[in-house]
Amino acid sequence: MEKMKHGPENIQTLKLVTKLNKKKGLWRRVSEILCASRRRRPEMNVGRLARVTKAGDIAVLPGKLLSGGEIGHAVTIGCMGASAAAKKKVEAAKGKVVALAVLFEKHADGKGVRLLK
Repeated sequence: MEKMKHGPENIQTLKLVTKLNKKKGLWRRVSEILCASRRRRPEMNVGRLARVTKAGDIAVLPGKLLSGGEIGHAVTIGCMGASAAAKKKVEAAKGKVVALAVLFEKHADGKGVRLLK
């Protein structure tokens, strides 16, 4: 019987984890979450995103954004993945859904970025 592998096997995710791990604070915590198995990564519905953020917030979700609920304000969210319906809902509210790596490049210092779990 083979031993189970832990953590990401995707090459891009491994490279991102390596970059994030060199930083301190928020980005190091994100890298720790990404090193967990995919089943343990957080998932969040758009409705919950609307409750925990305000207009103009920048947030990072080291998991997947799902389409349950509605959002009425603009928010920029960096996530590992998002359903097509979730992207539509956020963009309809004048918000943006970007890849986690893109958000890291723009906000490498981590100031003003909220971690969502």
